[in-house]
Amino acid sequence: MAENAIDPKVIEHFCHLFRELDEGSTGKVLWDEIGPLSEEERVLYSQINHPHYTKIGEAALGRLAQLRLNGGLGTTMILDHTKSIIEVKPGYTFIDIAAHQILNLRKHFQHEIPWLLMNSYHTQEETLRLLKPYSLQVPWMPLDFLQHKFPRIHGDTRQPVSFPEMNDGWAPPGHGDVFWAMWLSGILEKMLEQGIRWIFASNIDNVGAEVDPAILGYLENHNFDFAMEVTPKTLADVKGGIVVKHGGRLILVEAAQVPDNHLEDFIKAGSTMNFNTNNLWWRIDTLLELLQSEQLKLPLIVNPKMVNDTPVLQLETAMGAAISCFPRPALIVVPRRRFVSVKTTHDLLSLRSDLYSFDRQMSIQFNPQRIRLHSPPIINLDPRYYRSLLDFERRFPFPVSLAACDQLIVEGDIVFGRGISFEGSVIIRNTGPDVASVPDGTCFQSGEFVLNTPSF
Repeated sequence: MAENAIDPKVIEHFCHLFRELDEGSTGKVLWDEIGPLSEEERVLYSQINHPHYTKIGEAALGRLAQLRLNGGLGTTMILDHTKSIIEVKPGYTFIDIAAHQILNLRKHFQHEIPWLLMNSYHTQEETLRLLKPYSLQVPWMPLDFLQHKFPRIHGDTRQPVSFPEMNDGWAPPGHGDVFWAMWLSGILEKMLEQGIRWIFASNIDNVGAEVDPAILGYLENHNFDFAMEVTPKTLADVKGGIVVKHGGRLILVEAAQVPDNHLEDFIKAGSTMNFNTNNLWWRIDTLLELLQSEQLKLPLIVNPKMVNDTPVLQLETAMGAAISCFPRPALIVVPRRRFVSVKTTHDLLSLRSDLYSFDRQMSIQFNPQRIRLHSPPIINLDPRYYRSLLDFERRFPFPVSLAACDQLIVEGDIVFGRGISFEGSVIIRNTGPDVASVPDGTCFQSGEFVLNTPSF
């Protein structure tokens, strides 16, 4: 790390996590030591969405900056380029949508509102090139900063491992690195000098994560210094991280931190709880105090992977885990429209469908005809044919209608034509050896459909 000119404070942070690993930590929580939250430990958005808080928040917008996390390559969809350049709706990528949202916000409220990205060394060049036409940068601050990198660790020997043929022995340290990356880039101090006191952070692939003045006003009015937006789980969100009580504090528990023998308990508990949207708000001055006093201690997450048939461990932290470090945290239960995120091709099929649209301000809108308005359908596409973005787009070249769909399961190799709609619970199987095709305009209503021939 030193040979690659990585900041000593980042090296120190990595060494802290590595020592935990070396001392036997698996990054798993002690399930028997955690407990549920009380109703008083979270606030409903309906209690916040009030003219009083909105007025306070609008007055505070000049003290806010928006941060979008943009370090991902979309490896879940077998991508080797920046995930945020995927087209979401015709002519609009995640980057385009985020840029339009902040420009519209600035125009409406007549505030500069600094906007910046946390890029990785994989995404920086491509993203900044695509953002040039938008003129988003404020004069006193860069448009982005870089996420750090940690060495990959051999799963057996605990030594650094590299892959010369890939020219890469590094891994991203998880989005918990955002705090150190902002601090060491000098951006936090620069913001304070310019009168910025709040940061609203979210993932670039969450198109519902817009600045909400009512939330900002609530945090200002009640003197909170950190807030996490959570939203009710559906059956499509079984792995979303949940906030629980541990030792008198709020802590975030991600699926990767749950012992294997308690994963079912985690899923059951989560089904009646709210999960972390990764829409976070924090006070910059409090964050600086925590960093400078070395009190920002995020729990280790061990991410095991196989790279070129070699077992490796990636040491990571989660941004939302900071909720346990800030003195005055808040938990806000927000509507589902503030979490419309894409992790897999299943999510992309949903977002490209008629379930969602964008208004003139690029705010996302649910289809008002959908009966289950706040619950997206459960979608499972055969990973043999639909996992990669390239394979998915070959088989779903056109948007589909999901407004009346509760569940969609697709098994086998099937190409779908134009104007396809799904209603209720639909299972489609191609059990034959050849690819099957679904003609334009086909409407699947609740039931199981078996396609055994090249044409349907």
